[in-house]
Amino acid sequence: MMFNFKKISLFTALVFVFTACGEKGDTTAPVITLKGASPMEITLGEVYREKGAIANDDNDGTIKVSIDTSNLNTGKIGSYQVKYTAKDKSNNSRTIVRTVIVVAKDTTKPVITITTPATVKEGESFNATATAEDDKDGILTVTIAGDTVNEVTPPGTYTITYRAEDKAGNIAQKSKSVTVKALTVTELLTAAAKGREGVHYHVVGDSTRNYPDKGLTKLVDDYYPNQLDNIGIHFEHTAMGGQRAYKWLSNKSDSPRFNYNDTNSSIPNNNHYVEQRNYILEFSLGINDARDHHYNDVLKTIRKSISTLKRDHKYMKILLVSPVPHEQDGRYVSGDQFEEIYAQVAKEFNLPWVSGKKALQDKFENEHSKYYEDSVHPNAEGSWILFNYIFQHIATPDTYNQIMLKE
Repeated sequence: MMFNFKKISLFTALVFVFTACGEKGDTTAPVITLKGASPMEITLGEVYREKGAIANDDNDGTIKVSIDTSNLNTGKIGSYQVKYTAKDKSNNSRTIVRTVIVVAKDTTKPVITITTPATVKEGESFNATATAEDDKDGILTVTIAGDTVNEVTPPGTYTITYRAEDKAGNIAQKSKSVTVKALTVTELLTAAAKGREGVHYHVVGDSTRNYPDKGLTKLVDDYYPNQLDNIGIHFEHTAMGGQRAYKWLSNKSDSPRFNYNDTNSSIPNNNHYVEQRNYILEFSLGINDARDHHYNDVLKTIRKSISTLKRDHKYMKILLVSPVPHEQDGRYVSGDQFEEIYAQVAKEFNLPWVSGKKALQDKFENEHSKYYEDSVHPNAEGSWILFNYIFQHIATPDTYNQIMLKE
């Protein structure tokens, strides 16, 4: 039997062709994933920094991505497309685009809103606060610089600076003055009487009422040893001459303090630190010095002393108390000239003032032996009247009722 090899070969070829045509080939294009945002916004003139892309094929795995940025023009505002193309070994190709938007440069500064109060009372808690918002970046962090203000900051005016910066580098800066208002003598005593604050009450005046064996010192030590502390008033005394306050201060390199070292003082080398809040200095001219000086000399000396105290003792509250009546060269002296001096000083420095003359004038004239130790110094009884008169004229009635020392 003879075989026809030509026919067999043709049949085999046809079977192969039909079989091949019946199989499915690789027709799946790679999947491209962009890195970074699309659309992406950049600023006019900004250098475009390509984030890249990743392509994966179901047969070939990770494959190369070609990037076409020929359409991008960062020097002109507009919307552009960057093309990303990947092709597998079977020539399956995919192209995706990233939209790049070129916008005008951000030159708008953030807006700072300050919520810090303009004034705060001495001793109150304080927080410097502000918010900042940007038209593109939203809420921003605010940094605070400049002066520091807190509950122990001395009275005065301080400047706090607030700063915020957006992502484009636009910086907003805003300052605000904050005034720390000093508590008044009355406010301090009111707080002490209500148990909220302790007050240091320091008396100066070398011959008015505070020698260790007479006057206000004896009053406090012998008559009322506990009541002052019980109502939060810590009484302190010294024999420093009131009008010589400018001599009290030590070298500025040390903590400012009273540093009176006069051989004529009955308490020499008396150093007393006053760098604390809630400190009242009762400033009274010594009568002996008043009798030995002229009006202009006394006025000049008091001015210099008050200026020194206000400059170097930021926390101190000064209460002026003019001299009590006294005898001079065998004659009655009402102290009118010193009343004028104290009235003038009180007005110039905006200080509270209590008149010793008004408190004890009738006692001096009518019952001198009962209320005075001698021709100059009030005794314990006279000092009690003067001390209560002081509180009555610088405190509220409610406070005065609480701190009265004697019925």
